Amino acid sequence: MTSRVYIMRRTRDLEEISVNNSLSVVFSSFNGEKTLRTMLDGFCRLHPPEASWQLIAVDNASTDSTRSILDAYQDRLPLVIIEENKKGKNNALNKAIDYVVGDLVVFTDDDVVPNENWLIRLQASAKAHEDYDLFGGQILPRWPVVPMPWLMSDLPLGMLYAITDPRWETGEIDVGNIWGPNMAVRKKIFDMGLRFSTGVGPDGSETYMMGSEGDFTRRLGKMDMKAWFCRDAIVEHLIRPNQMTQEWVLNRFFRHGRSSYKYDHLRDSATPRLFGVERWLYRKIVDSLVNIQYQRLRGDVNAVFKAKAAYYHLKGQLYQAKREKAVSV
Repeated sequence: MTSRVYIMRRTRDLEEISVNNSLSVVFSSFNGEKTLRTMLDGFCRLHPPEASWQLIAVDNASTDSTRSILDAYQDRLPLVIIEENKKGKNNALNKAIDYVVGDLVVFTDDDVVPNENWLIRLQASAKAHEDYDLFGGQILPRWPVVPMPWLMSDLPLGMLYAITDPRWETGEIDVGNIWGPNMAVRKKIFDMGLRFSTGVGPDGSETYMMGSEGDFTRRLGKMDMKAWFCRDAIVEHLIRPNQMTQEWVLNRFFRHGRSSYKYDHLRDSATPRLFGVERWLYRKIVDSLVNIQYQRLRGDVNAVFKAKAAYYHLKGQLYQAKREKAVSV
């Protein structure tokens, strides 16, 4: 029997739609006008998956032309536009879950361009591998200009830009290697009550903690859920010029440092502390500053930047450690 659900369209009218064998694609946008048109044009070129699908766009308290851009595509895409005024990507994704239809929920970002067969490949993977609950595919970079040597000198592009490792082949993969721009989850996971944690992920601030989807996939891993990687399900990540600057990259390391301290078992209650923070963290920061000066004396500009990146990562850990100490007091 075909089930039915009611969803709210832009006009606030209720429309009845069939959800038999359908899927939902979800993304959030906060001031996404710089990439949104390119992204939505890419979705217009998609080969539609089997049966019906809908694209749920959450305007997350944007102050630019995001909403008007979304409105302009209503006649070209099966678009459902909703609003979440509380800033935070995960707040927006959680709200969208109430609107999804079908057995598969595909998550992406407002700065990707999907391959024409993207949804077909993800849906086929989900059908072929019924004992898996999480699916992902390749995320390739679309650079606006040729990257500078310092950016390509062994920096972790996966952490910086969510670019997947080109060596990954189709098959089972660690749940932690399914990333936000290209992630599909069986709806039954959300029917169990799971949601995205709202204390992590983009929230409009410069110092937010990275890991919005990472926190979610960690919890799925602890529940023994399995992930499948489909190499042919491809999206391109639109890299903006400002994201290729050293300032942006260093801030990214800082935010990832916050996440590392929280999730990577760096905390140890038995470790000696100074001002409530593990002493080893202060020691590592001092060593990192010394290494920056050493690399400057050597004259290796790429090594200098890598040393700065390591320092900013430690600064992020220290920032998170102090925040957690303040909360616990």
